[in-house]
Amino acid sequence: MRVPIYNEFKNVMVQNLQAQKLLPVDPEVVSAERKTGKSRLPVMPGRKLSSHGAGARGGELLVDYIYEQPVEEIFRALVPRYLETEIYRILLESAAAEHAARMTAMDAATRNASN
Repeated sequence: MRVPIYNEFKNVMVQNLQAQKLLPVDPEVVSAERKTGKSRLPVMPGRKLSSHGAGARGGELLVDYIYEQPVEEIFRALVPRYLETEIYRILLESAAAEHAARMTAMDAATRNASN
């Protein structure tokens, strides 16, 4: 699986190299859900299950949700938008980090030239 690597802009002096998985979808979980026909989404850790809730998987509490539209239709609309937004954010962070590095370099060059 390919993971984008980019510069995360923290401040003018600090840029962190980041590797981020864009789609945190585990293929094994998806195939198991297709076989059972049930779609289960994790709930925040520490939340209690209701009487209609499901069991636990790997320490996560799971609950069944009812959607107005089919899950596939929701994902077809949301996943491309999510990917576009994340890629745009990555490009903006990298551009900001590059501008900050240039500004810092020009400031250092100006100080060195005046000495």
